Amino acid sequence: MALTIDATFDSSLLDKNSARFKELKRDIESAISWAYNNIPGFLSVTVTGFRAGGIIADLAIQTTENTQAFDNAINKATSQVANNLAELDYTMDVNSFGQTGRYECIFENSSGRQIQWDEITQIQPYPNIQTTSNRKYECIERNVELECCVNSRYEVTWEGLSSVPDFACQDSNFGVGNEGDIAVGSCKENEVGSITAECQSEKWVILKDTCVLRIFQELETESENLGVDTLPAFVEKVSNATTSNQNTVTTSTRTVTSTVKIVSAIANMSQSIQVSEDIIENVLETVEVISSDNAKEVWDGLNNNTESQRNSSSLLQALETIIDSTSPGSFTIKTANIEFAKTSFKNSFRKTVGINSTGEIFIPGTAFSDRNVSITTVAFSNLNNVLPPRDAQNSSVTIINGIVLLINVTETINDMSLSFHKLNTTLATPQCVFWDFDLFNGSGGWSSFGCELKMENHHYVTCECDHTTSTFSILMSPYSPKDPALSYITFTGVAVSMGSLVLCLIIEILFWKAVSRQVTSYIRHVSIVNIAVSLLIVDIWFIIGASIENPEENVSACSAAAFFIHFFYLAMFFWMLVSALLLFYRTVMVLSQMSKRTMLAIAFTLGYVVPLIISVTTVAATAGRQVYVSKEGSCWLNWDDSKALLAFVIPALTIVLINFLIMIVVLCKIVCHNRVGDSTQSDERNTMVVIARCVAILTPLFGITWGFGLGILIDPEATALHYLFAIFNSFQGFFILVFGTLLDQKIREVLEGRFCLRNKKIERKV
Repeated sequence: MALTIDATFDSSLLDKNSARFKELKRDIESAISWAYNNIPGFLSVTVTGFRAGGIIADLAIQTTENTQAFDNAINKATSQVANNLAELDYTMDVNSFGQTGRYECIFENSSGRQIQWDEITQIQPYPNIQTTSNRKYECIERNVELECCVNSRYEVTWEGLSSVPDFACQDSNFGVGNEGDIAVGSCKENEVGSITAECQSEKWVILKDTCVLRIFQELETESENLGVDTLPAFVEKVSNATTSNQNTVTTSTRTVTSTVKIVSAIANMSQSIQVSEDIIENVLETVEVISSDNAKEVWDGLNNNTESQRNSSSLLQALETIIDSTSPGSFTIKTANIEFAKTSFKNSFRKTVGINSTGEIFIPGTAFSDRNVSITTVAFSNLNNVLPPRDAQNSSVTIINGIVLLINVTETINDMSLSFHKLNTTLATPQCVFWDFDLFNGSGGWSSFGCELKMENHHYVTCECDHTTSTFSILMSPYSPKDPALSYITFTGVAVSMGSLVLCLIIEILFWKAVSRQVTSYIRHVSIVNIAVSLLIVDIWFIIGASIENPEENVSACSAAAFFIHFFYLAMFFWMLVSALLLFYRTVMVLSQMSKRTMLAIAFTLGYVVPLIISVTTVAATAGRQVYVSKEGSCWLNWDDSKALLAFVIPALTIVLINFLIMIVVLCKIVCHNRVGDSTQSDERNTMVVIARCVAILTPLFGITWGFGLGILIDPEATALHYLFAIFNSFQGFFILVFGTLLDQKIREVLEGRFCLRNKKIERKV
């Protein structure tokens, strides 16, 4: 639309940054908004530019209505627009306001160049028709609802319908059909296109989904006839449509591919102009949505399909083209996951890039000391969702493990250093790469040509490249310290541990009455049984967690394994604390008498209730943010994102410290009195000695084990720590059997008694 103001046109109105342009734009938009504010469906009005002929203002009006009633309301409000402008000291030509005017068509034929024109009084929109797809219905007495939607200026006429019998598949969208039948279903109300499905095993299986949001189909059609004057307003419409429909956009394959085509059309038009900051910002906001984590599944599907895998490369190519056409100057644009920066430098250049300073660019001293060199950088935190990690060998085992960095420099530079912060510190074998659009017949892929690795530490990778006109990142492979020897030690140790724990429980069950007659002995053996049960369950869940393929995808199963391992590990440590407190109580508080029931209540509260509270609280605090389990391929508590692992480490090491303090107090008591309480009977003294030995030996062993675990957190690639942790952690069950059960003198006496009795019976038989 356009309107004409009776005033003299001057060149300042061609500059969108001039005060004259901004003032007139503001006044016209205010006048129209005041007049249209009460019209149903009106959203906003934008002045896109000015032309000579008086002052002709080109307008873009956003509305939710596309009806004759809306156009009539617009026409009726024209006089109000004129009055509003008059109050601002502008005179408007009432007859000039609207979609009317002279339209020209210029073409060439054998006779030469031809021009046809006409005065247009009303532009009718192209009919946009959406119908219920052809389908079969069961031949029974019922009404079948069919729909046909079209612009209100057009009419719908229904023709004859037909029916067919018998079917294996039935669905409200695809109708009915037999095995092998193909049916076409309808899209959602605000989408156009169709869904094709095949009847397989008595259900409709979707073969193809071409549903696209109606607004994006319209934008894609409009992008085919873009002009320099209409580009800014069009890019803004695309950005608004993408951000306001992002939940649908990120889950619709056809809408994502449509958006790629639209961005490519914008890139083609940008080659003939200097792209302003506003256009760049709107483009980046669009890319922000279609590269988000929610769109990853869509991009995985596109990249795994040979017919659609070029879309990712096309999007990146369009971005490079737009960035190359950026207008001069220095400015910065930031979205949630994208940082754009344009600046200039002389000699050397160093800059930290990325939303969270996740990269750095360094260009050493150059030969351009006599002039400024312009450099544009765009750091994408989420473009790894869009670009596949395929390298020149088409390997699928690598992972994009850093930001994706687009660099454009106006001069040729043959030496550049790039540093990338690792997204996943457990990956190894870094490759410094750039995106090569020519690989795989134009589908594109990562190439290491001209780039080489210079330095790597636990958190960063530094690369050197001899070219700057491309997009860079790093590829890394899954790193696992579980070499064959380490895996053998781990699983052998777990097997020995589980066997030892089962043997421990069998011995306790067989000789329970003989060894638990005293209250102290009873509570001691209750603690040992629960320690053994807890660790046995931990080992079982460890095997379950290790058997889960792709833990990052099976989050629910992995979270369950992590929860039970966390809970029962804590239970094991807290039952160790129960043993230590029992030793303290019987050694220091010799005159105090507590009933067996009270002692059991305290023991089970400490042993299971407290660990349960800690475990559930950890889940509640982290699960909502999806940072409960590790994202590094193991079913264990997260460390990098939420520090959830502290919910185990702090209680466990605190118990180790408390047990050490209790042992010091007990030893001092024994040394000072040279006995364990005057009133203590022989059996109870034996129980106290066993508890002391168990606490004194197992506490350091468990403490050292998780000391190695903390060391692995600090340096995950320290192989020696992995070996030591595996040895100590895997054989904990064996340690419990030896120091908690077999070294108990009372148990040995019972075992020897049973063995001797059996030998005597055998001798008498003989």
